[in-house]
Amino acid sequence: MVRQRSVWLLLLAALTAIAVTGEAQTKDGKSKTPLTVTPRVQPKQQGRTTSLTVMGGAGWPLAKESLTDFWKFGPIFAATFSTSVNRHVSVGVGVDLTVLRFSYDAFWSKYPDVIPLDRKVIWWDVYLLGKYTLLPQKGITPYATFSLGATRLTQASFKQVVDSVKITYYEIPPRNRLSIGIAAGADFEITREVSFVAEIYSVFVHNDPEAGMLLALRGGFRFTW
Repeated sequence: MVRQRSVWLLLLAALTAIAVTGEAQTKDGKSKTPLTVTPRVQPKQQGRTTSLTVMGGAGWPLAKESLTDFWKFGPIFAATFSTSVNRHVSVGVGVDLTVLRFSYDAFWSKYPDVIPLDRKVIWWDVYLLGKYTLLPQKGITPYATFSLGATRLTQASFKQVVDSVKITYYEIPPRNRLSIGIAAGADFEITREVSFVAEIYSVFVHNDPEAGMLLALRGGFRFTW
């Protein structure tokens, strides 16, 4: 009799436990406790940015003597407009203007008794560019650029007739050529929208050894929005 009572008590305890557990479940076996769904956080996508860069500096022609005899260097001014493709790559357009100054000292060392004409040679570059940012980050950001475009040099000529003899002191004909440019530099962030830019730049004139190439050091500011 005692054993039967113990069995009934165990069955009652088991049924009670099952009933308590069942209250936390729905008829289809799922828990009534509401589930909290945490939305998946997507990584923040960097938006496309647009930049305007203005720079100034100095340029030196590296060519045959016909140009470098009397035109040693000059100020350079540059402006580029670009837009980002992704975090590393940007594309855009640019224009450079270099004013190669005439060297009187160089001329008089060769023609001491001649008063020369001061002829500045203007070196224009208009190009498409691609920029690759090596380590995009705040602070200092190094980069490299490649450009393809056109170069124009203005004319400079000085000739005289002395004792019925025509003497040509210099003759730089105007020219338009294809050109390739490369640059390496760095952005130094000032604010989120403004940074200081410094770079070394060179442009190679295609199939024109008399023009050769131009080497420049320049710096300026980049405005980004």
